[in-house]
Amino acid sequence: MQLSLIKSTPVCGLLKGLSVMMDIGNIPVINLLVLINPFFYNRVRIAEKDEREEPKGFVFLSKLLLLLQGCHICFTPNPEVMSSQTGTLLTIETKCSKCKEIFTWKSEPFFLGKFLAGNLLLSFAVLCVGASLKKVLLVFCHMGVLVYNEPTYYYHQRHLLIPTVI
Repeated sequence: MQLSLIKSTPVCGLLKGLSVMMDIGNIPVINLLVLINPFFYNRVRIAEKDEREEPKGFVFLSKLLLLLQGCHICFTPNPEVMSSQTGTLLTIETKCSKCKEIFTWKSEPFFLGKFLAGNLLLSFAVLCVGASLKKVLLVFCHMGVLVYNEPTYYYHQRHLLIPTVI
């Protein structure tokens, strides 16, 4: 099996595409466009960035729970762990059996003290690019990504996004 570079193509401004031909022996099997994000290879920098510009990424719950395997105060292993979801927000609460301290971790900040940043940024992105909300939510649902439901988007659109734009 052999991969050969055919040409480099700019895609969407931020991404670069490479057209790649894969062949087995002398028989071409597939010609595909491989997208390369130039920021992927850079270190994540969050200094002096607000919530909108701060890098975001997917975190699997099982990997996150590895960080919460001990009490943050007395370091006792295996505290009681409870998790809950509200839209894109994941809240994890740990309670230590020894020192009885409760530690609460939230996956994202709030805008204006009451709006979840991830929810609002997702609504803004869907509105700005003109994407189909149902398709975006369906993609996230199939991926198992925590996301809100349609009424939340329409609330954001009606009460926050459209009045801000107009």
